[in-house]
Amino acid sequence: LAATATASAGGWATVGMHPLPTDVGPGDTWNTELTILQHGETPLTGLSPTIAITLDDTGRTETFAATETDKPGVY
Repeated sequence: LAATATASAGGWATVGMHPLPTDVGPGDTWNTELTILQHGETPLTGLSPTIAITLDDTGRTETFAATETDKPGVY
C-alpha cells in the first residue's frame, strides 16, 4: 500500500494514514483519513489524492480517490 502526494508549489509533503488497514478482508469496507502536510507541518488543501492498492498475486490495481474533509489537510 502506498500513498503519494505532490505539492503544486514544489517542495515535499508527508502523508499520514489513520487508521491503517488491519483485519480487512476481501469485500470489506475500509475507511481511512489521509493527512497531508507540506514540509511535515502545514496542512495542504485543494489536492486530489488517491490510494492505489495492488494485489500481489495478480498485479491488479484498484485506485480510490480521496475527498477533502472540513479539516484542513485531511482527506
